[in-house]
Amino acid sequence: MKIALLSSFNADLLSRWLARFLQEESHLQTTFYVSGYGQYQQAILDPESEFYRSQPEIVILLLDCQDVYSDLIQQPLDYPLELRRARVERELESLWHAIDLIGKRLPDSILLLNTLVAPLSPPSAFSNITPFTLYVVLSLNIMPD
Repeated sequence: MKIALLSSFNADLLSRWLARFLQEESHLQTTFYVSGYGQYQQAILDPESEFYRSQPEIVILLLDCQDVYSDLIQQPLDYPLELRRARVERELESLWHAIDLIGKRLPDSILLLNTLVAPLSPPSAFSNITPFTLYVVLSLNIMPD
C-alpha cells in the first residue's frame, strides 16, 4: 500500500510507527512518501512533485494549528476578532483548494484529514485545542466539483 503523509511538522517518526503498526496488525506492506518539514503546500501545488509521482492510495494530511496559525497563537492580542476570522477564512479556502487539487490529480486516492482548529477564541482557550484530532475521511473520487 502506498501512503503519502503531508504535514506541517516533521512526520518521519509517525510514518515509521504507522508502517510497523500496519505490518504487525494487518500484514500490510507499505511505502511512504513523507513531505519535508512544512512542505505540504509545495508538494500539493506542484503537479510534478514527488508526492504525485508516488501515486499514493491513501493521503494523510496533518496540519497542526500551532504551525498554520503560529502568528495568531504567539501574539493573539495583536489580532482583533475580525482579523482572526479573515485569516481563518483564508486558511480554509487554501485548504479546500489543496483538497480539490489532490482530488483532481489523484482521483482514486482516499484522503484522511485532521481538524484544522481555528484560533478564534481567547488565548486562554488555546490550551484545550487538540490539533491532531482525526476529523473526516473523504473518498476523493466522489467529491463534488
